[in-house]
Amino acid sequence: MRLHEQGLSWHTIEVQLPGLARGSIEERSKDQFCMEGDGGSVYRCFPTQSEAATELDATTVKTVLNSVCLSGLSGFDGSPQCFGSQKDADSAIKGISVAKQGGKWCLAATGLTTDPCFDSKDKANAALAGIGTTVSKSYCVQGSTGETLSTDTGGACFADEAQAKETLSAIAVQHETREFCVVSSAGKGLGCFLTKDEAQAQLQKTGQERLLQVIGTTARLEQREVLQILAPGTPEFDATPVTCGSPTEQATAPDRVARGSTDVVVSAAHDRTLPRLCPDLRN
Repeated sequence: MRLHEQGLSWHTIEVQLPGLARGSIEERSKDQFCMEGDGGSVYRCFPTQSEAATELDATTVKTVLNSVCLSGLSGFDGSPQCFGSQKDADSAIKGISVAKQGGKWCLAATGLTTDPCFDSKDKANAALAGIGTTVSKSYCVQGSTGETLSTDTGGACFADEAQAKETLSAIAVQHETREFCVVSSAGKGLGCFLTKDEAQAQLQKTGQERLLQVIGTTARLEQREVLQILAPGTPEFDATPVTCGSPTEQATAPDRVARGSTDVVVSAAHDRTLPRLCPDLRN
């Protein structure tokens, strides 16, 4: 990429990231029987049809408790007090008491930052009596071991029980004879999928994750104005040493610049000229 802005000259930056060579997708023969739903969703695969059929027969829709939250006070709307079980929520309600504070009657131990207070004890007791619970639950399609079925897009859990049952009824055992496996440039297996589209998505995802990892730990953007271009064959070119010319300098100079060095840098450009750069404009 080449940029020119407000008198600043920028040379093309070439970046080579080791280990990011493109992988490949291999189509392989594999005889298996898979539990598949609408839209080609694949939940689980088995070596034999009987194993797959047995697992499908044992698959059911089960209710999963997400949380139990206290209700009845306006403060709970902005600062929810939630628990993992009805028992814990009931215990929290029992721990709330009415206490007099500076001429007001307040509810203590609500978990709120500020205790709710009232003009009279009767009003405080009425507010306490009005505290209840709101239960959040999901309906999940689960296998014989109690594990929720899932695909690459997430688990088979729904807020509506009818939707969960509809998903279960759509699952059938399908005979598959091939798979598409993602292999990295280093020959490492990165997973196998029933469709080439899924394998392609995994290949792209793996490359992006590796790229972000490398950039996030090694990349640094420097902004330096080009002060002078030294052309080959000129006395200035022959007399000017290149910054980071030796392996030792190459290893230490980036750290020095990152700490705010004000050095003028001379860099060997792609076209064999020597751009003489001013200090990093971030400093």
